[in-house]
Amino acid sequence: MSQRRESIPAHGLLVEKYGPPSERRTVEFQNAYGAKWECPEVSWSMPDGTFIQAGEYIGTGYHGAPQRRILITFMSKDAIVDAQRKGQPKSNPYATPQ
Repeated sequence: MSQRRESIPAHGLLVEKYGPPSERRTVEFQNAYGAKWECPEVSWSMPDGTFIQAGEYIGTGYHGAPQRRILITFMSKDAIVDAQRKGQPKSNPYATPQ
């Protein structure tokens, strides 16, 4: 049996501040016993390059019980560029040119 939530509890506050999200999707989680949850995820790509993502996910509580949690991520344009640059593999100084 799948449990589905249509929106994130903080969604209204985020829409009030940033307008409608530029993307919406549903992410499915499943535990080892086969229980499934569908959790919403929304994101905004702001005109200044800032990226905002809000998503609900299923975490494990202290006694192993599933808990719904919300994660809101804000990334500035500079932080995105920096993360992309750091993610690039470093060139090998010993490699032979092809």
